[in-house]
Amino acid sequence: MGLFDAINPLIKIAKQVVKGVQAGIMQQVNIVDTAVKAPVNAMIGQVVGGMWKGEGADAFVEVCKSLVLPEAESIMSTGRTMSGGIGQALDIMERADKQATGYITDLTTSYWKTIYRG
Repeated sequence: MGLFDAINPLIKIAKQVVKGVQAGIMQQVNIVDTAVKAPVNAMIGQVVGGMWKGEGADAFVEVCKSLVLPEAESIMSTGRTMSGGIGQALDIMERADKQATGYITDLTTSYWKTIYRG
């Protein structure tokens, strides 16, 4: 437990909320993968496999490959980037908490050493 957790329990709660948001973002990334990318790839596979032939089939595959899949990947990439940024922010917060705790410990130790010497 760090200094900020001891002084203000709301910081501890906020950390948990932020971690929950981060997990939620990654869940949404996984949903885009399973609900969009995987089915579109499956449809492309069926069309390329001969289920649908002709100019319409070719156009469908082209649109999926040039628009739908890149857009889905962009959404997923943005989600991963957001999640990574949140993780970095949490790491910074944890380091700052440990550093502040270290400073307080050092100051307290110095203070008590001064009192007991005198």
